[in-house]
Amino acid sequence: MIVQKFVFSFLYLLCSLKANSFLQLNGYKTDNGFWRYLKTDFSAFAIVFCAVDVVFFVVFNGIWLHVHLVLSLILALWYIVEPKKTPLRYTWRMKRLLIAEWVFFVMVSFLFSPVVFLLVPLVVLLANQTNAPMELCIKAGFLQKAKMKLKSYPSLKIIGITGSYAKTSVKDAIYQMLSQKYKVIKTPDSFNTPMGIAKTINLSDFDGVDFFICEMGARRVGEIKELCDIVSPDISIITGISPQHLATFKNVQNVLNTKLEIVEGTKKDGIVFLNDDCSYLQKVEIKNRTVFRSGSRCNCDAFCYNKKINKDGCGCTILSQGHIFALKTKLIGAHVCSNLCLCSLVGLILGLKPQEISSALNNLEFSPHRLELLRAKNGMYIIDDSYNANINGVKNALDSLAFFEGKKFVIMSGVVDCGKSQQQINCEIGEYMATKCDFALLVGINSNSIKAGLLQKGFCEDKIFCCQSVKEAVDVANRYTCCDDIVLFCNDLPDNIV
Repeated sequence: MIVQKFVFSFLYLLCSLKANSFLQLNGYKTDNGFWRYLKTDFSAFAIVFCAVDVVFFVVFNGIWLHVHLVLSLILALWYIVEPKKTPLRYTWRMKRLLIAEWVFFVMVSFLFSPVVFLLVPLVVLLANQTNAPMELCIKAGFLQKAKMKLKSYPSLKIIGITGSYAKTSVKDAIYQMLSQKYKVIKTPDSFNTPMGIAKTINLSDFDGVDFFICEMGARRVGEIKELCDIVSPDISIITGISPQHLATFKNVQNVLNTKLEIVEGTKKDGIVFLNDDCSYLQKVEIKNRTVFRSGSRCNCDAFCYNKKINKDGCGCTILSQGHIFALKTKLIGAHVCSNLCLCSLVGLILGLKPQEISSALNNLEFSPHRLELLRAKNGMYIIDDSYNANINGVKNALDSLAFFEGKKFVIMSGVVDCGKSQQQINCEIGEYMATKCDFALLVGINSNSIKAGLLQKGFCEDKIFCCQSVKEAVDVANRYTCCDDIVLFCNDLPDNIV
């Protein structure tokens, strides 16, 4: 009997993996993001399974335990075999959480209750809260270790990059640019949280390193300040501001104020670079720091003009610091010239020559899933912009369709985490899409809002398809596409939103 209970406790633990995955994607926070999962993705399955379990428990008690075992296996396999965009990562924190959950599930297994399926997410929440004090202590020690390590390298120059968009693209460009002359380390992928940055620091060897490039993200007021307490930048870059994460920021002014926390966190003798093509940053006045601006206005420290943009890439001319030089890249999108101008200014101020900047930026590769242009075997073009998450980026991606001559298909999920403005913002996206594409394939929770915007602008309803998944949208697109047509994958929703 005891062995049987332990077997069930492990089955319940497997049943909890999906809830754990959503908790991890939500930063181990049990706020609206996690509760949305409980009310939608999990609750329907749990209620159905619980109802079946209760029927057999009451009516067919003799075989109930066997049915309970089968239902537990099905629920466990549900997560294991289901396709996932972001699989559960078995970090040390997750392993500690699973151990705590297993202890609780051992106690639950002694109940052998037909309502156990409803208890699974509650056990996950309970274990997470139980581990919280320990995790705070571990986090504090981990962050302190990173701080002390950076202090032991006084000659290391730290570059902090923040903004609502283009952080990773600008980081990759500056890394490639500086690597020609200096030894450089950067935070990988989108490691832009306190633990992600601290992990990079603690695992890196900074001996002989000249620059550490650190991407800094935020979803709440004060989070950039928290990152600057760990990594005090010598050089700070703000790539741009847009209405993003309004569910937590509430308004754009809070987004701007939070991104500007990097200025206060910059060393007193440090340098701040601003993308002047962002209207929010044009109005910003910064004191007590050396400030450089780049953009399309002729009074900027780096002036970008003579822009040429097509499906083969972008080109422009830069006037800065007494130098005039041309840039060309295979990256697509009107915003690329603005990013290149910003990176060029950073390179010049940090001692690179114009020809070194041109060489590096001309050879830039696409950042994965960020307006990444691909060519399918049948000759069709694909733009993968599935990691884009803000309205500015969506508009840039839609604008890029104009460079192509074939039929234009957009697989769109809209933007999320916009709070009360989400419906309005996605309706605006629909309105903007109406003149940019021939077919709209909508996926996820924003489909109705985007469709409403499309129809308001007179888009043909027969060319709007509301799909249950990206796979279904691809299948629909395949019925109509042919050589030289273009398919844009825009804002593919993460697992905890779908």
